[in-house]
Amino acid sequence: MANQHTGNFEAIVQEKCQCSAQALLEKAAQEGWSYDEVAHSLNLKQGTVRKWATRFGLKLISQPTQAEQTNNQYYEKFHAPGINVANFLSRFWGIA
Repeated sequence: MANQHTGNFEAIVQEKCQCSAQALLEKAAQEGWSYDEVAHSLNLKQGTVRKWATRFGLKLISQPTQAEQTNNQYYEKFHAPGINVANFLSRFWGIA
C-alpha cells in the first residue's frame, strides 16, 4: 500500500500505467470503473483514489461498504410485512 513515504499518486500511476493520473481517472470514469476497482488495480487505498478523483473534478462509481450492505439488509428485514427476527418487537402483531 502506498503512503506518504512511498511516493505520490501521480508518480505511482505514471510508473504503473505510463500515463498521467488525470488521464487514467478520466478513462476509468468513462468506462464505469468504481473507486475500489481503480484502487485495487493500482494497489492503493480507495480513499486515495477518491481524493485524487475529487481534485480532478471526477466521480467514479461508489460501491456500498460492507457495513452499508449489512444495514440495508437489516432495514429490508425490519420493514418486511411478516414477522421475523428483526421486527418481532417493533409492533403489535395481534397474535394471541
